[in-house]
Order: sequence, then C-alpha cells, then structure tokens
Amino acid sequence: MISPNSEIIPFDEPIRFIFSHSALKEGWDNPNVFQVCTLVETKDTMTKRQKIGRGLRICVNQNGERVLDSKFNTLSVIANESYKDFASTLQKELENDNFKFGIIEPISFTGIAVKQYDGTLIELSQKQSEEIYNYLVKNEYMTSKGKITNKYHQDKHDDKFVLPEQYESFTSKVMKRIDNLSREIEIKDASTKVSVKLNKAVQLSPEFVSLWNKIKQKTVYTINMDMDKFKQEAVEQIQNMPRIRPDKIDAQITNLDITKQGVKDVGHQVRELGAVYEFDTMTYPDFIRRLQDSTDLLRKTIIEIVSKSGRLKEFYENPEEWIKQVSKILLSVKKENLTEGIKYEKVDDYYEQDFIFNDEELYGYKDRNVLDVSSDKNIYDHVIYDSEIEREFAIDAENDDDVLLYAKLPSRFKIDTPIGNYNPDWAVVLNTFEGEKLYFVAETKGTENINDLKGSEKKKILCGRKHFEVIDTGIKYEVVKELKTLKGKMD
Repeated sequence: MISPNSEIIPFDEPIRFIFSHSALKEGWDNPNVFQVCTLVETKDTMTKRQKIGRGLRICVNQNGERVLDSKFNTLSVIANESYKDFASTLQKELENDNFKFGIIEPISFTGIAVKQYDGTLIELSQKQSEEIYNYLVKNEYMTSKGKITNKYHQDKHDDKFVLPEQYESFTSKVMKRIDNLSREIEIKDASTKVSVKLNKAVQLSPEFVSLWNKIKQKTVYTINMDMDKFKQEAVEQIQNMPRIRPDKIDAQITNLDITKQGVKDVGHQVRELGAVYEFDTMTYPDFIRRLQDSTDLLRKTIIEIVSKSGRLKEFYENPEEWIKQVSKILLSVKKENLTEGIKYEKVDDYYEQDFIFNDEELYGYKDRNVLDVSSDKNIYDHVIYDSEIEREFAIDAENDDDVLLYAKLPSRFKIDTPIGNYNPDWAVVLNTFEGEKLYFVAETKGTENINDLKGSEKKKILCGRKHFEVIDTGIKYEVVKELKTLKGKMD
C-alpha cells in the first residue's frame, strides 16, 4: 500500500504501475487513477461516488500538466453489476443538473483551427460554428436538439460526409469534434470483449495461398491529366465564384436590459466604419507563388488560368481572400480530374503476408461489432464488422456452400491513390457448378451503382478497380450490396 505520506518516486524511474489499497477516500490526491478494482460488494453510494470521482480526474504528465486527450482519460472499473446501475443513475443526475452528454451546440465548433498553405492558422468564429450547426440540422445529420443521427454515422462510414465548400478544409476536425461531443458515456462490459485470432489452418490452406498470390502484387500510379480540360473547368469556376469584396471594419452598439433575471440583448445596431485598407497600408503578396505552394501547379498554368478568368482585379481589393478562394477552386478541380487520367503499373514489390495478417491483438464486443464464425472459411475466428451491411455479408458467406473462403481485409492492406490510401473490404473465393474457383475482391456499399457515390469514396473505388485490372492475376473487383449480387457476377 502507498500512503499519502509515502516518499514520492520520480516519474522517470522505470515504474509502470502503482498499486494502492483503500486509498480512494479523503486525503489522497492523485489524478492519475486509471483502474479501480472492487474487492468487496459496496452498498454505500457515497463510497462509490468517491471512488469514481478519483478516477474521473483529468490525468497529468511528468511535468504536472493536464493531458486532455480522451484516449488517456479512460477509467476502467472491475466491478459488480451494481456499479452499472450506479453509473447510469449518476449520468442521469448530471443531465438533470444541466450537464449535457451526446449533445452538439451551435457554438461547439468555435475555435477549431486549420493551418493554411502559408503556415497561418484560421479559426472558426462563433458565427461560422452556427452556420455549420445549421447545415448539419438542415441535411439531417443532426436533430434540432443537437443529437447526431444515423445518417451522419452512415455517411461518415461511406466517406460521403461533406461540409459546405467554404468549410471543406475543416471537415476532418469538425468530424472529430462531433465524434467527441456526441459520444455518450460508454460503459463497456469486459465480459463481452472478444479476442480475435488468426485461423492458422485457413491461412495455410491451398485456397488462401492461391488467393494471396492473386492480391499480393503492388502497383504505383502515374497521372496523365487532360490539362486543357482542367484549365477550362478552373477558368469557368473562378469566373463564377462569388464577388471578392474588401474587408470591412464594423462597429456594433448593443442595448442591454439588466434585471434580476439576468442580462438581455434588447437590440443592437451595426455601423460600418470603412474598408480595412483605409486604415492600413495595402500590401500585395506574390499570389502566383502562393498558389503554386498550395496546388503544386506550374507557374505558367496558374498565370494562364488567372488571366483567362478575368477576376484578377479583385485580388487588389482583398488579396488574402482572393488567394484563398482561387486556391480552393484550383485544388477542387484538380482533385476532380486526377483519377480520370490515372494509370497503374506493376512494380517488383509485394504486400508481405506476415505484415497484413499477423498476430497483432484484435478484439471486438459481442452484439456490437464482432461476429463469431464457426466454419473454416475465414482467416480469423471472428469477423469484426463496421456496418450492418458488412455483418449481413459475413453471415451470408458463412451459410453459403459456394463460398470456399472469405476474409475481411485488414486496414494494413492499402492501395495508393492520389486522394489517400484505399482499403478494400473483402477477399472472397467462390466455387462454380463446374468446380472452378473464382477469386474476388469485393467492396460492400449501400448501393451497387458507383455513380450514386460521391467525392473521394467514388474516386478511391475507381482507383481500386484500375489497380486490380493492371495486376491481371484473375482476380475480379466488384462493388456489391450483398453476397448474392457477387455470385451473380460469376459468369
């Protein structure tokens, strides 16, 4: 046991765990409590509150600084059933005291910052946060009360979630904020935790060896973009972009009504003082170099596009806003045109099976994201799924006699694309009536028409298709909603 009066051991000593007994009551101040193990049944609610309260403190690092990352601030309680009821009751009490769990508010995105191409940071204002909030409600990603809907989770999984164009660069951080705020306090039952292990017999089987030989080939891509088409589209979009106006300085006078009930805004007026550059000296950055840095386009290409657009004069009214908008358009058009001229080629390199399928610890939770598979068709003894569509696909594969082998491809199996790595869903071996084996890589989506997909989701699938076409090993690549559709492509 370590008492409060014990000698403090420096953090830089080679110590990983400190075990303490009966030290979670008054007089013991340690924010770095991560596990609590109850040795006896506790009836007293106050004692439970004290123990939970110790573990819910924000942890500190070696310098005594608070560490706010949620992946470190996790409390694990090895407890009896009464603790589950206690935790649920405690959460409800906090909600009754106006603590909100799983709720997004109009100001939730205020302060989110992204680094621009010139190294500067841009933060979302309260007004911009409200605009994103209203967009989420309008597009049914969130209810009017701030609860995230299933549509958000589905579009996020399918890589279809997008923000308005002016906030595109904030997308990943907005999603992270949504995920953090919308996540209700989760009480995981350790008894439902399932360890997922490799099925060595399947891994060594002739079917898997043959399948692996067909998908292990690596490729590299080159891009031969239609520059005339790119330039024309860029010129048209710049011509149609909103008018760039000078930044203004406004003054706001607000009338306040102060009563016993609080302070209330009873009206305000905004007075325009003039353009920013009426009070400061105008400076003009090298916009061509700035656009080169942000888009990786040639100098002559940028000059040609800007010249034909006829919108250069607005640069002199608001240089930074002009560069920001033109850069966004050039990147967007470039992204749209990248996959059209992409070409994959085989290289003298292969995916390492020991790296893709290894003994790294995998686990899921029963009735949540893991499916027990009892047959010898899968390279794992369980399937970890990301959606209901994937779960149904695995169940169908288990029960179909024509499926000789199937495997959920680990995230380490990645195909390079110009818009990020692509990880296909499944590798499948099917048996025909004639006894011939057919090999597939399958992507499971909510639609089988890739034209229904948007953005990078569609483009990565197109790149994946070109990758498997060029390796030319007899593997077929298909986008399907269910197993029977894949079987329909056996001819």
